[in-house]
Amino acid sequence: MNRSNCIFSSEKMCTNCGECDACELDSNKKCNNCGKCLEMEGYDMRAIKIEGILDNKDETDDYENEVLKKSRSNSIKHPNEYHYHLHDNTNEASEDTKDNEYEDVFDKCHIEYIDDIDGLNEILENEEDLNKLTQEEYPGLIKIKSRKSKDGEQAN
Repeated sequence: MNRSNCIFSSEKMCTNCGECDACELDSNKKCNNCGKCLEMEGYDMRAIKIEGILDNKDETDDYENEVLKKSRSNSIKHPNEYHYHLHDNTNEASEDTKDNEYEDVFDKCHIEYIDDIDGLNEILENEEDLNKLTQEEYPGLIKIKSRKSKDGEQAN
């Protein structure tokens, strides 16, 4: 690879040692980007072979005409006939959604925003008050601590 700096140490100049091209699973092999090392780390790697990307309408029309010419010789009526199963499922799904009335999940629950509750924004900005009244369950989820009533019972 032609790099100016080493990918392992940015202060070091690249010496073309080839370490960055070595396979993580077998250091004697050169990496061929198979993705098996990523799958071991929990990433699901699947690939779809794409012949090319059609950037404009002219290219799309040319491609469809080319497919039509090939399909006529193979007795296929339309280029989208290859995907008939997708078309049928889409129609069935759209008919099902027409039958069912749209239902928004947020209509069923009560949501209050931080800015809508008087004084809450100031508490969140003041770290001392925040620590007294809340506890962070996990990063991003702050839960208000339960208060004890005069009777000694807990009130939420």
